[in-house]
Amino acid sequence: MKKQLLTLAAIPLLFIACSKSSTAPETTPEVIPEKKLVKVEAKMTPIKAGVPVSADTFTWSRKEFDQDGNITLSMIRVGMNGPLSYEEEITYKYENKKVTEVKEGNYRNAYAYIGNTTVEIKKYKLSDLYETETREIGANGKVSKIYYYQAQGEERKLFQTTIFSYDANQRNTTKEFLTPPDLNGDQTIYTYDAKGNVLTESSFNRKTNTIIRELKFGYNYNEKGQLQEYIDGSGSDYKKFKNTYGADGMLTIQELSKSSNFDGPFEQVGQINYTYTYK
Repeated sequence: MKKQLLTLAAIPLLFIACSKSSTAPETTPEVIPEKKLVKVEAKMTPIKAGVPVSADTFTWSRKEFDQDGNITLSMIRVGMNGPLSYEEEITYKYENKKVTEVKEGNYRNAYAYIGNTTVEIKKYKLSDLYETETREIGANGKVSKIYYYQAQGEERKLFQTTIFSYDANQRNTTKEFLTPPDLNGDQTIYTYDAKGNVLTESSFNRKTNTIIRELKFGYNYNEKGQLQEYIDGSGSDYKKFKNTYGADGMLTIQELSKSSNFDGPFEQVGQINYTYTYK
């Protein structure tokens, strides 16, 4: 789609469309068995000069789930305020507990499964097919290769191949982006902390032997092993999220701060409050 679609933990990894940066760690624990989570909504209250501005509170994100726990709707906020702030809404459809369609605005991805080893994703803008992905699934159940084809009438032309490598813990360590004709594209390298969250994401240009982009992330955990602080280095600023949990272990509040440096100092710019709906 106009951006790659969101990757969400609620959908099995090999069946989802890749999307915005997916380094953000999972902060929602398992749902209590006797309850079914149907919606999670987060409201952001901006903080200006150290003071919460309740009148400016807006929806930060929203997720809705079906009776099987599959995500059916995801809304996220792009930007915090002003003319660049808007909502992006993505919807999902399923058949036999496998995602069959992911839709965002005028863009739609249609999924087809060929046994347990291949997933084909056709991408449309309105009714026009513009790209096809063919994903190969390895013996570990994870994506091993993706072939990207541009639509040219009834023909299709391969324009990129991505090869995935994994470590002994089944964490994706590298992605190789091979582009015809020389098949000598860029490489992305990931490192992880002990809990499997991404610490660094480095993009390496093999033609020039240079690092063209390096992202850094940070995590602190409390005595229960819950994520207490998370630093997101994927944007133009470093964002720090400080988490508070309820008695049931669910995330209730995030204090959002920003800085131009990974080590700070950070200034709090908002507070995000989460509510959960069960049935």
